[in-house]
Amino acid sequence: MINLKNVTLEGPDLSGKTTLMSHIHKETNNKYNIIDRSTMSAMVYSTYYDRPNVKLLERQLRNELNDLNNRTIILMPDIDELGRRYNDRGDEIQRWADVIAITNIYETVIKEFGKFSTIKVIRSNQPLQEALEYLETAGENIPQEVLLNAVASNNEAYPVKFEVDLGDGFMTAINDAFDFESEKEYYTKILSKMLTTITKENIGDNPYGTIQDPKKTRRYIYADDSCIALFHMIYREDRLNFYATLRSSDVVNIFEHDYKFLKYLCGECAKAIGMKDYEIPKETTLSVTIHSAHII
Repeated sequence: MINLKNVTLEGPDLSGKTTLMSHIHKETNNKYNIIDRSTMSAMVYSTYYDRPNVKLLERQLRNELNDLNNRTIILMPDIDELGRRYNDRGDEIQRWADVIAITNIYETVIKEFGKFSTIKVIRSNQPLQEALEYLETAGENIPQEVLLNAVASNNEAYPVKFEVDLGDGFMTAINDAFDFESEKEYYTKILSKMLTTITKENIGDNPYGTIQDPKKTRRYIYADDSCIALFHMIYREDRLNFYATLRSSDVVNIFEHDYKFLKYLCGECAKAIGMKDYEIPKETTLSVTIHSAHII
């Protein structure tokens, strides 16, 4: 399961961001950390006022969108609805001409970034149900979300990041990554090296000749120059965290299997230190960074 860090509501003035925020909080009992405007707004207004930091904000926005633990909802009611709201309520700062111009800049942003899996554009005047469905299904198919971000980034997204909760049953989850024949030998090599490292550290077979305490050591690690470049396990009293860095992954053909293998590897490492099901900490996560999520 993926936990959302930030849900950002975007869109032109009068698009209904404040109202939607209130409704989401009410419907979900304040489940989400919701932000009214963020980097996208800064980029839109910098574009409108011809400020010199647009490229910097564009890069910052791309990095935020490649973090799958973030979600952005862009509200884009039609121009007639915006006009009605403007006539009913007015705006203390923006003229109607400003609202139209800024709305057009948002449309340009949507053309460039709207295909990211972490963006949802809602054009309905009643956006609540569509927004809730989008948030509640976030992270259900992480390999597909990574693929969409690669498509949205001219066939290569980097870096793509996400963190998932592994859940209570992660040590007994069925593994089918090894059914993928082309990567079976590679995954077997990584698994063997990681488990050998844990075994050696636990008996003190290391440069220090020191037996490692599983709840204190930082030495449960695999590193290589291949596609799965690093895997690191950190176990403390109330936390069990796994970190994986992928130099690259073919998100059409390979990453789905890489992801299955990494989750399986987490369970095998936990078993290698003698962890029991009832000892799994509430915070048990896998954090993945893909330096090149590519299609070709």
